[in-house]
Amino acid sequence: MNEEQERKLKGLSPRSGELTSSVLSDLYAGILGKGDAFGEVALLDGGSRSASVRTKTVVTVFILTQDRLLEITTKEPRLGSALLWKLARVVTGRLRESAGSLVEHIKE
Repeated sequence: MNEEQERKLKGLSPRSGELTSSVLSDLYAGILGKGDAFGEVALLDGGSRSASVRTKTVVTVFILTQDRLLEITTKEPRLGSALLWKLARVVTGRLRESAGSLVEHIKE
């Protein structure tokens, strides 16, 4: 994969296998498996991905680009709506987790 292709990749989801995720260089974020998503914020806002992933096993991923998401929402509105709601749940769930972790850290 060349640099241009890598830059365009935004939303990804493992179809099989496991990945480890880290943010801010090496801060461990968790293990991703089938149905999990990463790069969802970059998919929505067009920015850079904030997390890095490494494979733990052989992995097959589902890739969703902004162009493809726009095409789906235009041609298949029900599917596009379902994808956007799924992305919203992923983003808000991670935001809640981050906020909870921050509160715990402040209490210490």
